[in-house]
Amino acid sequence: MVRNTYIPDQGDIIYFNFSPSVGREQKGIRPAIVISRAVFNKPSGLAVVCPITSKQKFYPFEVLIKADQIHGFALIDQARAVDYNAREFRFVSRASLSLVEDIKAKFISIVS
Repeated sequence: MVRNTYIPDQGDIIYFNFSPSVGREQKGIRPAIVISRAVFNKPSGLAVVCPITSKQKFYPFEVLIKADQIHGFALIDQARAVDYNAREFRFVSRASLSLVEDIKAKFISIVS
């Protein structure tokens, strides 16, 4: 496996391979938004990401994503730490600061 030199950063929108997954977890290659910062991602080799789905499910922890190439809903309640060097991924776009703040607020409401 060739290591990617790109380090994901908070607010990056990427395509990521979520498989294998189990149960109701999102699976397959799909867009995701990175919610962890590069200061965590680089030394750990992990990134915390939220999958993005194209279908609104009206869950309380969805955030509407309207980026350059990606339109959908970030599933904040499905955030997970992933090894970005061990799985297929590529950078797509950057989210606005206000969008990142909305996502962080929803994530914090889950864990606090």
